[in-house]
Amino acid sequence: MDRISLFEPYFGKDDFVGLVETLNSIYWKSDLRVREFEEKFSAFIKRKYVYATDTWSNTLLLTLRALGAKNGDEAIVSPLHLNTSFITQIIEVGIRPIFVDVERWTFSMDINKIERSITKNTKFVIVTNPLGFPAEWKFYQDLRYKYNIKIIEDCTEGIGSLYYKNPIGSFGDVSIFDFDFNKVLTTGKGGALATDDDTIYNNILSLTEKLRIYDVRMSNLNAALGITQLNKIRENLEIRKNIVKKYDSLIGYMEGVKGAILGKDNCEIYYNFYVVHLAKRYGFAETQQMIESLQFEGIEASHYAIPSHLRPDIASKYGYKRGDFHIAEEIGQRGILLPLNTQLTEDDIKFIGEKVKDSIVTIGAGSRDL
Repeated sequence: MDRISLFEPYFGKDDFVGLVETLNSIYWKSDLRVREFEEKFSAFIKRKYVYATDTWSNTLLLTLRALGAKNGDEAIVSPLHLNTSFITQIIEVGIRPIFVDVERWTFSMDINKIERSITKNTKFVIVTNPLGFPAEWKFYQDLRYKYNIKIIEDCTEGIGSLYYKNPIGSFGDVSIFDFDFNKVLTTGKGGALATDDDTIYNNILSLTEKLRIYDVRMSNLNAALGITQLNKIRENLEIRKNIVKKYDSLIGYMEGVKGAILGKDNCEIYYNFYVVHLAKRYGFAETQQMIESLQFEGIEASHYAIPSHLRPDIASKYGYKRGDFHIAEEIGQRGILLPLNTQLTEDDIKFIGEKVKDSIVTIGAGSRDL
């Protein structure tokens, strides 16, 4: 049986041609491909500056250093993040994470709970666009000026989506991107940060090219792949949007499960990941049972994210406990990632829908209480 993968990047002939041309040309010994990728990507997200890096981890580290992060600073963050090292890196810089619970269906931080978490030590708010669903950027832009706080826009889950016709990645003081294999836009591995601020960009250049404190530049080969992937990103985003519509037609009205949330009038969503929610009566054990059932059928599935405040190291260090952020905990218990990639066929989608339904029946669906 062929396994249906959660993430499956599409590499066509154009990608291989671009890599070979880079190997056989002047690009191999320069950063011209990297600069070309940066220019194309900055146009795509409508940013003045883009700096491409070798890993997403270094993107986050470089961003915090360029913004002057120091020991004792606080950053308001969501407890939910697909990248398990995200909070670890923040802590390693000396920043204390201040978690804010999320909205149930968008997974975004609840904007009604953010201001009460701001203290004299709050220097950053790190805002995700979960699954591709844009955050409430009007609120965060006002927050930035009201409290003189730097807004870091985490776009690891949100490339392609629009908020009031402006692209995700164009809102924060700095926006950070991950181009790993499981992302909509992949360079194999790597990341980028983007800004319109001259001072921030000059700080980045000082840390990387002048002082050479950090050697984190993306390679030309990774950039070459990024260029060809970027050339077809609109096509790939539309394919993914159509897959989500088909999922919703199969899963959206099943008893005991809820599919993707529809976007608001002010945004256009291109889902980077697809998550289904099990009903409130189900817990972690039932969710795990459903994941294992799907995996037995050859369908890769996983929990969306385990809330960071429940990690033993973080809970013991900062005194967080179960129940502190109950909506994030519910999502951690009952949110399931399903395959979403451009390689899915009509038969794949129907098969996944059927097996989700079978799994719900197996674990016992009753009245709909989402």
